[in-house]
Amino acid sequence: MRRADITIIGGGAAGALAVLHLARSAQANGSTCSIELVERSERDLGEGLGFSTRDQGHLLNVRAEQMSAYPDRPDDFVAWWATQGRVLDPHGFVPRAMFATYLSAQVQDALASSTVDFTQTRAEATSIARSNGSLIVSTTQGDIQTKDVVLATGNPPSEGLPGVLSEDARQSEHFIGDPWIPGQLDRVAETDRVVLVGTGLTMVDVVTTLVGKFPNITMLAVSRHGLLPAVHTETHSVLAVDSETMEQRHERFPGLSPWQHFELGKEQAASSTDWRSVFDGLRPYTVDIWRRLTPQQQQDFLDRDFRQWEVHRHRMPPESWSLIEKVLGNEQLLVMAGNLTSVTEHDHSWVAHIEPTRPETSIQRPEFTQRFSTLIDCTGRHPDAGLSTNPILRSLHDQGVVRGHATGWGIDVAPDGIVLDARGQRIEWLHSLGSLRRGEAWESTAIPAIRQQAATLANALTASD
Repeated sequence: MRRADITIIGGGAAGALAVLHLARSAQANGSTCSIELVERSERDLGEGLGFSTRDQGHLLNVRAEQMSAYPDRPDDFVAWWATQGRVLDPHGFVPRAMFATYLSAQVQDALASSTVDFTQTRAEATSIARSNGSLIVSTTQGDIQTKDVVLATGNPPSEGLPGVLSEDARQSEHFIGDPWIPGQLDRVAETDRVVLVGTGLTMVDVVTTLVGKFPNITMLAVSRHGLLPAVHTETHSVLAVDSETMEQRHERFPGLSPWQHFELGKEQAASSTDWRSVFDGLRPYTVDIWRRLTPQQQQDFLDRDFRQWEVHRHRMPPESWSLIEKVLGNEQLLVMAGNLTSVTEHDHSWVAHIEPTRPETSIQRPEFTQRFSTLIDCTGRHPDAGLSTNPILRSLHDQGVVRGHATGWGIDVAPDGIVLDARGQRIEWLHSLGSLRRGEAWESTAIPAIRQQAATLANALTASD
C-alpha cells in the first residue's frame, strides 16, 4: 500500500493548481509533505477538458492579464511568456494550450525547489474508507493510505444526451458524444451534414475546428434558448463598484440575485457605459451576493435568469465571433431555438426531430426534422459536476459522506471548501476545489477563483502539517 499525506483526485487545472500551491506553501512554511495525485485520463497534468486542446483557434475566453496561477502575482502569465520570447497583449485572448504549457512549467519549477514528495498515478479513484484512524483511497492501481483528500475532479464528460438518444444511437458512428476526446472530430467528413446540440462556447470551439478543416461545411446548432455567447470587447474597462455602495444596495434591496444586481448597475451607470464594464465590476462581489441569497432565491435565479447570466458571463473572444459571424452570414451555420426530442434512422440515414421553442416558430412549424450525417454533443458542463457519473463521487454519496447541493450544482461544501456530509456536518479531511463548489460559491470555475481556492487550501494544509 502506498502512503501520502495528501491525495488529490483529479489532474486538470484545479488539481495542478493544488499541487503548485501546496509546493509553494510547504516551502514557505518550512514543512514537508508527500502528495499523490490520481488522474484517470491520459491528459497531461493541468490540461483537463478545457486546456487539452491543441487547436490554435480555441482561445481562452479570459484575457491574458487574468490568467496568472498566483493570486499575489496577477501578471505572471504574461510575464512568464515574455521570458519565453512571446510578447502577449495583456488584454488579448490567446490559445488555451498556452495556459496548459504555462501551468505545467509552474508546477515543475515549484516541485523542483520544494520539500514536497510528489507522485502522479494514472488510475481511477473508486472509494475512500476509514481504517484504524487512517484514510484508504482505493484506485484501479492499488490503495493509498492518506491523511487528507482533495476532490478536484473538474467538469465531467457529457452523459450522451440521455432521454434523447437510444443506446444504439449513442454507440453509432454518427454520434460524437465528447468532442474533446482527441481524434473524435476527425470522424467528420467535408460532405457531412452536421447537427450540433448546444449553442455555447463548446459549440463555438467545434465550429472553429470544423470550418478550419472544411471551409464549406454546413452545420445546424440547436439549443433550448438558441442564444449564442456574448462577445468580449477588444479593449477592457471595468466600472468598479466600491464595497460601501454594495452594502447600501444590500440594505436597500435585500435578496437581489447576481443578475438583478447587474440590471440595477446598468440603470445606475451612464448611458454610454458598456454593459460588460458593469458586469465585470460585479465580479469581486458575486460570491458574496450569491451567499446572501436564501435557497429559494438561488433557485429563482436559476429558474428565471440563469441562461441570460451564462450568456453574458461566459463570452467568446472577438476573434471567435469574427468566424461565427462569417459562417452565420453565409448560412453555413444555422442556429435554432428548440428541443432535440429524438433521433431516428430512416432510409439508411439519421433524422433529428426538433421541437421549436420560440412561439413564432412553433406555431408555424410544430416539429422540425433535419437529416444529418453527424450529431455532436456540445452541451458542455453538467450541473452536478459528476456526482451522478464519477465513481469516487458516487461512492462517497452512497456512504453519506457527500451530498448534492440544494441547487443541483456541485456538492454541498462549507465556504472554506470543506465537504459537508448528508447531515450537513463538516468532513475535516475532505476538501474540494473548482466546479464542485459552484452551488456554494457560484463563481468557482474560472482560473482566478480556483487559484485563490488552491492557495487558501494549501496554506491551511501545510500550516497544520
